[in-house]
Amino acid sequence: GTKMAARIPSRGILFVKKGHRGVYRSPLTQTHTPILGSLSTFTIQCCPTAPVNIPKHITRSSTDILEALAATVGKDATSMQYVYHDDPYLQPRTALQLRRFRLSKDSGATAADYVFRTYPDLFQRRLADPHISCYLPGNVELAEGDCESALLQRIHLHQPEEAVRMFERLTDSGTEVSLETGNLLLDLLCFYGNQPPVDDLLIEDVESETEGLNKPATEDISDNEERQGHRGRRGRGAVNRPVWREGCEAEVLFRSFKTRDSHSYCTLIQGMMKHSAPERAFLFYNEMQANSLIPDVSTYNLLLRRVNIIREKYDERCVLTQDILTQMSKEGVQPNLLTFNSVLWVMRKCGLEGREMAPRLLNEMKHIGIEPSLATYNHMLDIYYRKAVPVNDLLYDIVMEIEGRQFTIHDPDDINFFPTAMKVCMSLRDVQLAYRLYRVASTGTNYKHLSSNHIVSTVFYGKFVELVAMMEDGHTLMEVYRNIIPSLYIPAVIGMNAIVQNIETSHMYEVLPDIWRDAKQFGLSNKPEFVEEFLRVLAQGSHEPQVQIEFVECAVDVKNVLEAESSKRFNQMIKWSSSILDKLMLVCCCHVDGIPHIVTLLNIANTRSLTPSHDVMHTYIQTCVATGDLLTCKTALRLSAQCGVLSTGQLVDDVISSFPNLTDEQRAELQELGDTV
Repeated sequence: GTKMAARIPSRGILFVKKGHRGVYRSPLTQTHTPILGSLSTFTIQCCPTAPVNIPKHITRSSTDILEALAATVGKDATSMQYVYHDDPYLQPRTALQLRRFRLSKDSGATAADYVFRTYPDLFQRRLADPHISCYLPGNVELAEGDCESALLQRIHLHQPEEAVRMFERLTDSGTEVSLETGNLLLDLLCFYGNQPPVDDLLIEDVESETEGLNKPATEDISDNEERQGHRGRRGRGAVNRPVWREGCEAEVLFRSFKTRDSHSYCTLIQGMMKHSAPERAFLFYNEMQANSLIPDVSTYNLLLRRVNIIREKYDERCVLTQDILTQMSKEGVQPNLLTFNSVLWVMRKCGLEGREMAPRLLNEMKHIGIEPSLATYNHMLDIYYRKAVPVNDLLYDIVMEIEGRQFTIHDPDDINFFPTAMKVCMSLRDVQLAYRLYRVASTGTNYKHLSSNHIVSTVFYGKFVELVAMMEDGHTLMEVYRNIIPSLYIPAVIGMNAIVQNIETSHMYEVLPDIWRDAKQFGLSNKPEFVEEFLRVLAQGSHEPQVQIEFVECAVDVKNVLEAESSKRFNQMIKWSSSILDKLMLVCCCHVDGIPHIVTLLNIANTRSLTPSHDVMHTYIQTCVATGDLLTCKTALRLSAQCGVLSTGQLVDDVISSFPNLTDEQRAELQELGDTV
């Protein structure tokens, strides 16, 4: 055959020789290398008559090329999130703004659907893939006559009311409907909760997206709160979700079946679980057991999930959970990941019994070959990180287990792991563990666990930034700040206050003007808690002249914001106060360019009946004296008297002692200002 020679490079080469495959590596990188003698080349035998192995066809999706291209481009830390690229100015910065954004987006979708339904002739092209007839424009021609095929058409078009009427006409006429078609109709009714289809789009309150995320990591959630959350919220902005009613159309349809199989019972039980009727679901589960029918694993998962609603005592919950698992084992129903996660969900509210049972569940999962998901670890954190539980190393073990791995979402609760774990890091005050967790969240496509829910990402990144601000120096904080904000997270008042306090501790005052510009963009310039904390840090110490000039500009911006808010008749977010006035004056006293702005501030104080403190006025007078301009000092004293500062007389004495060459007329004029208070 043909002979080819290849030189071995310094780093090594993959070679094939007489059917053997090996890798040569430098002795610097391994302790033992293949012995090649003193030859610098080796020979690869190629057989021209060897058969050609055509690789198997790999099915590619329509987005594989785009994903490959996207993998070559890094993330821009200064850009807004992709969902807001159409109009970054409207990016929500608070929970209220997020709710408004989602409602407006839903309103736009509703308007588009109205046009889509009202003017179907304008949409001639059919580009939907897959083809779903009920989402196409125009009215689909329904089959005429009462027959099972017409009933199936209405079921496939998601028309429960028409389908129920058709089924009633068929049964009244004596036409027998097959059990398969009846089960399909039962599926439709149980899915919609015996109500007409509605757009299930982003209507509920933002707080209902993730249960318990707004609570501290070590805080227990009471059973009453969980029961209220299960029944559904009825607060302002919440939509009335379908609630299962006894004797509803689905139950009537179910009772009308001459024969019922496992699918019929499982569908009815799952519908009751979905629409807040777990007690009736367990009644039908007992009836199903009495009829020797075996539920599927999805039905068992829902039954396990609602044990906390059926039983109130810890021991009763554990007993009922064990009974259901034993029944599954007897019937040969193989548990899956959601089964174990449902049991762990119940163990969160079982106290000591739950903490004893949780490790056995994990061992059982590994024994039958089920890989834990992030939801599994999330439930474990909820079980072991509570107020009454001693501090443990569970999170360290979990992070060590998941480092470098890429996870896909297998359980809806998977998205709650990262914020829960970051809250635990916050409670442990372990910033290094938080860094490791942050790297796990940034590995591969793990970011999807955070990007799918605004509240989840806000809790995760918010706690991370607060922990870094608490434990690290200013340079490290600003590096994290520039990588996360605003592309991934927009801080609230608490987060920005933590950042400002860290900058104060690190003496990095030169970055405060940039923080203020970002705060204005994030809608925090009218928040009293942030403004007062920011002004307090600005007013401390003396800095370089250029920095002090920027501080004065920030103070002027704050003054303009206060004036704009004061001009509103309603919904004033921030108001003038003596505390804010004092801080603004102290900031303006840092530089000579701020003296004219102090005059404006004192005029505003006189108009709004605000009185600056003696210390602030003394600092202002000393700044005026430093300029050597007596007219400026007179203006300051006159404004002090107009604002009703009781120590104006003492300030007058300070000015007189600072100008020894005053004439008698000038002294008398100054003393007259002190006597007017």
